[in-house]
Amino acid sequence: MSDKAIKVLLAIGVSLAGLYAGYFYILPSVTVINQSSAQTLQTFVYLPHSRMDFGAIQSRAQNQIYYDLTQVDGVYRYHFTFANGQEREGQCGYLTSSEINKRQVIEITSDLHIQCK
Repeated sequence: MSDKAIKVLLAIGVSLAGLYAGYFYILPSVTVINQSSAQTLQTFVYLPHSRMDFGAIQSRAQNQIYYDLTQVDGVYRYHFTFANGQEREGQCGYLTSSEINKRQVIEITSDLHIQCK
């Protein structure tokens, strides 16, 4: 393969990697951080017209989900079910359409309280 062909393939690869990284930079996301010693069995965050299922989140672990830029105005609602049978639900933050690179963080503290950042 010629040097020119290698350079073209390399340029295409770098461009595609940049587009991929840029796509996730633009999209808004929700991150759930579990700082407690209790595992969550179910972890849901609701947007006005959709639900994000984070699944089980181990103690001292986190999970992040990206969502579409096109949204209806509203709040983030959450519902956590812990392995010990306790549940926590509530709402935090506000979302609108086209919030580029918005990062909503929901943290479960060591005493199972919820903090939104």
